[in-house]
Amino acid sequence: MLQIVSTSIFMLAFLTSPDAVAQETGSTAPPDTLEQLESADGTSTQLPDDTPPTVEPPAAEPPTVEPPAAEPPTAAPPPAAPPPAAPPPAEPPPNIEVASDNRSPSRSDSSDSPSWQFEKPSVSPALSAVVYSDGTSAGALMGVGASVILPFKQVVEKGPYWGGYTRGVGQVFLGPDLYNGYAMRVGAFAGPRLGPLSLDVGPDFFSDTYIFGSATLAPVAAMGIPATAYLDFQTLMFYGGVEPAFYFSDIRKKVDWGSEELFGFGDEFTYRVGTAINVEKLGLSVGYTHRMTGYGLQRGVSFGIRL
Repeated sequence: MLQIVSTSIFMLAFLTSPDAVAQETGSTAPPDTLEQLESADGTSTQLPDDTPPTVEPPAAEPPTVEPPAAEPPTAAPPPAAPPPAAPPPAEPPPNIEVASDNRSPSRSDSSDSPSWQFEKPSVSPALSAVVYSDGTSAGALMGVGASVILPFKQVVEKGPYWGGYTRGVGQVFLGPDLYNGYAMRVGAFAGPRLGPLSLDVGPDFFSDTYIFGSATLAPVAAMGIPATAYLDFQTLMFYGGVEPAFYFSDIRKKVDWGSEELFGFGDEFTYRVGTAINVEKLGLSVGYTHRMTGYGLQRGVSFGIRL
């Protein structure tokens, strides 16, 4: 009986062994059902009968890192204010046209504060004819010479302004005796300007002598104070004025105003009128003088050419 039980146990153990099962089924059990696993070098590892196969837990996923919130774009700084514009260069004073008679320049605005400006001087020939009469005798002379004129003016922004000129003139008088006298004058004159109207007043120092046959006006040094008004339209100009004169000595006879028909005062007195025509760079002038002296009446006609 014991032998049968032993045989039965042996047979049961044989039938339930892996090899027997493999032989019966023709397949090999998977390694995880085997009690022993053989390695390639013949060693074996005993698995615990009751220990379930170790299941590796799934790898923990790394924590999701929230990307940092995008910072709002930094507002661009406002553009720098452009540097202040440089002030425009000061304009040069405008050209000032010289009146065609080289006497009274036209005005143009220049600056807020007035200033004096001199123009280019001009030189022109001076021609004249003088006729003398004392009531009993008469004579005529021809004068030739030259004059130099330097105009100047006050430059203001607007409105009336002052202007004037300096003048020097010299002449030699020719007549029957070839040389019959001379005349020299140097003066400076100024006054207000308003549109075409102007007035010049100033000292005029002179020295002259005339020989009219038997009548001779002795040489004398004197100062005249001419006052001349102008009506100037640039192309055409008219003028008129008066000039009292005073001698620096008693060499020349003075006027006796009680015997004169026309008004006058001083040692002698002169009335003058004239006109001038100016075309581009050419100017022509003609004037008449009525000069009352202690020797009689001296009339003169003057001619001027400006090139």
